[in-house]
Amino acid sequence: MAIPTNIHKRLNLFFQWFQLRCLKTLEYDTRFWLMMSIGLYIATSVAAITTGIGNPIGLGILFDIVVYFILNLILIVLCSFLFATTLSFMYVPVPRLFVSNVLYTGLMVYYVLNNQNVGTWFSMIIAISFTVLSILLGMIIGVLTKEEFSVRKRVSLTIFPLFIIMCFIFWPSSKGDIMPVFSNNGQGDYIIPLTDNNPSDPGPYSYTYFTYGNGQDNHRGEFGEDVTLISDSVDASGYSNTWSWERKLFWGFDEKNLPLNGRVWMPEGEGKFPLVLITHGNHTMENFSDDGYGYLGELLASRGFIAISIDQNFLNYSNWTGSTSRNYELRAWFFLHHLLQIEKFNSKYDNPFSEKVDMGNIALIGHSRGGQAAVMAADYTTWFSEDDSLDGVEDFGIQAVVGLAPTDRRTDGKSPALENTYYLVLHGSYDGDVNNFRGDRQYNRTYFEQGSTRFKSYVYIENANHSQFNEDWGRRDMSLPGGLFLDGSSIMDASDQREIAMVYISAFLETALHGDEQYVPLFKDYRYGLNWLPATQYISRYESGEFVPLVRFNRNQDKESFHHNITAEATGFATWEVKAAEDRRRNNKNTDGVVLEWYQTGEYSINISEEFYENVMSDSPEKLTFSMANLGRDMEVNNNGSPMIPTVNIELETKTGSSFTLDSQDFYPSQFNTQYTKFSWSDQLFRDGKYSESNEPIFQTYILSLSDIEEVYEDFQPDSISKITFHFKDAPGKVMIDDIGFY
Repeated sequence: MAIPTNIHKRLNLFFQWFQLRCLKTLEYDTRFWLMMSIGLYIATSVAAITTGIGNPIGLGILFDIVVYFILNLILIVLCSFLFATTLSFMYVPVPRLFVSNVLYTGLMVYYVLNNQNVGTWFSMIIAISFTVLSILLGMIIGVLTKEEFSVRKRVSLTIFPLFIIMCFIFWPSSKGDIMPVFSNNGQGDYIIPLTDNNPSDPGPYSYTYFTYGNGQDNHRGEFGEDVTLISDSVDASGYSNTWSWERKLFWGFDEKNLPLNGRVWMPEGEGKFPLVLITHGNHTMENFSDDGYGYLGELLASRGFIAISIDQNFLNYSNWTGSTSRNYELRAWFFLHHLLQIEKFNSKYDNPFSEKVDMGNIALIGHSRGGQAAVMAADYTTWFSEDDSLDGVEDFGIQAVVGLAPTDRRTDGKSPALENTYYLVLHGSYDGDVNNFRGDRQYNRTYFEQGSTRFKSYVYIENANHSQFNEDWGRRDMSLPGGLFLDGSSIMDASDQREIAMVYISAFLETALHGDEQYVPLFKDYRYGLNWLPATQYISRYESGEFVPLVRFNRNQDKESFHHNITAEATGFATWEVKAAEDRRRNNKNTDGVVLEWYQTGEYSINISEEFYENVMSDSPEKLTFSMANLGRDMEVNNNGSPMIPTVNIELETKTGSSFTLDSQDFYPSQFNTQYTKFSWSDQLFRDGKYSESNEPIFQTYILSLSDIEEVYEDFQPDSISKITFHFKDAPGKVMIDDIGFY
């Protein structure tokens, strides 16, 4: 059917108009504006490449750079021309391509940052700032390429935008008005640091290094064609049903055929050696993590431990394939399957493990999610009691667990608990990933038989971060581009952070697996290790099965009356109540303590009954202990900004009426303040306020030798203590106290 003449004319006019508007798209984009657009192309390319480095495809960094560069180039051309043409249809009289490039730059940066969960408002502010800087860069290029301008004019017109760009790039980090630090690094007379046998020094054993795996790894020869020992593969389909085709394409296998890969540092010599398994956390799967604990493997092997870093990279997160399902359970499940594999090697006579492994003397070390997996593996019956594939693990002796900045997430509505298992946690105050101190929750879920010498301990380290416990994770606790905004100026050197790990882990395993008790004081008070530890501040907590509690506080019970007719009294406090301890984000830590707040002086006393001595204390007490946390974050600094550092004295009163005062400022706990981002204001916005609190109250344990007091006061008798009084004076303060008792 023929189209009517009038409609045909209208269509013809429309197509002519459409063609004209398309041709007119760049009518206002003079050479100057086009040269300015080059600056936006450069800026977005840099942003895209930075994003690519932080979100690898897995085929090498050069491949990532090329792919992200080309992808950005295609997108900016297509999107900008499409929007510029739209502006032409609307007759907007602006340099349309340049304006479209500006819009693309801002939206691209906002999308990338917001998709990385750095926060909506923060993403918006950075996107606008980056776009402005890109425009300034374009202005410099436009001016320098404008032939009509003299050299002097070009130079004069580029000075200001160049100055602004340089200021933005090199502007120093700004520290906000955060609470001052309370230091307990003073060294009391009762603390004499250990000097001999630094646990981070290599031991007497030579060692060999080798690997085991199924020999089919696509990316690492040490687990592929160059592997030393062939291990089994395991079927994890009962736990994982989200293995995507992209993940299978990258690894070459799926959840039904997962490899048991391990890097082994084996002491040379006869006899059976304790076994230590180490595993990483949830780093990007394309950036392999298992080789990052070689410094621990070498040290431990030299000291007579078989150390193995196990590979769980295929369980890690990928920006392209996401995470596997039931991820925490899978990590713990793999720990146990590695133990079964090692026992299989140990029982054969044709490999380096043959009859060299003491399967009754095992420690598990985990970093981040691996730290939680280690505890779950030790408490395996909570999750895996019905799993027939793990038959035999009940015969192994997991004696100790170490968590390096561990997570602590409820899995299937359950949390792990340890009984009669040594437990150690190391965590940094500058941890930008697990920035709440999660390990102390597990500390509170670790129990011992009364009288056991086994212990639990944690060490909270000022200026240590999350990633530097692993040699391959770099300095940043967040992948690029978000990691660019974290302030690394206050983070300790990686070598120092790993030195701390070596000191504590080596000493811990010497105690737990070799039975060497010379290092036990280090866990009771970090100051015993000051000759070995790098110069920073620490907070440490300790409890063993020998602890006899006088008072453990519970907010559901009376604050004045406790078991065995023990009572408490307080005077001079603005606040005296039993409350839940809270983490950095004000979440309940599932442990309680008594909160004391004073503005001039205050006295808090525990009255000890005869019933306690008759029914609880079988022997005369040797040590007095308590744990105290600083709640100074809830208070304001003095008007002049000076630190509020009160003096805390402890008075012991005996049944005869005699009193003995321990006058020491060492009894005031530290508080570490952290500014995570480069500018103080951005801590409130970055990652939607995850970093808004500058510190977290951490309990410090104090253990006072009563025999030392006897040496000073001849008439002092430890078994006649009837009253313990904490005297707080000199300045306002707020603390939480828990776990008052004896050894």
